[in-house]
Amino acid sequence: MVVVAVSLGAPACRSRNGLSEPPKEVAKLGDLIGKWKSTSRRLASNLRANTSDMELTFECQWTLDKYYVSCLQTGEINGKKVKEADVFGYSEQARLYTMTVVVDVEDVPLQVYSNWFAWEGNIWRFLPRDGIRSTWELKSPDLHITQTERSVDGVWVVSSTGQHTRIP
Repeated sequence: MVVVAVSLGAPACRSRNGLSEPPKEVAKLGDLIGKWKSTSRRLASNLRANTSDMELTFECQWTLDKYYVSCLQTGEINGKKVKEADVFGYSEQARLYTMTVVVDVEDVPLQVYSNWFAWEGNIWRFLPRDGIRSTWELKSPDLHITQTERSVDGVWVVSSTGQHTRIP
């Protein structure tokens, strides 16, 4: 996780006692804290594959220094066990939020990627990456609606939709 914190733009220096306050923007990430059920539908029209539904559960908590929110997901996709670790943060230099993801799917090489997103009202807009862009709309403290689009030719087509619902 140390590498992840550095890649997210952690502060370069701390106060003498080793503690400093996170930027005020980090507090917004508190909307993620708790347990969630994530459901999504991948649409065949853009993936050249069968439509598939996924359901994962995840739990998010603050890191000890309260600079980041760490989430752990588990579930099954197409009969394969999935584990995913996500770390959310904020870069004062870039003035953007960050998400770093490590995905471990049974029998598939480990996948690691990062993405930046802007917070516009109640919507997170992830910057396009490798022909993919996503939005998360925070409908309420207990419901987030997600959508992912893909483009190979500059025309964006919805490739998946879903939601995160808070669970006890």
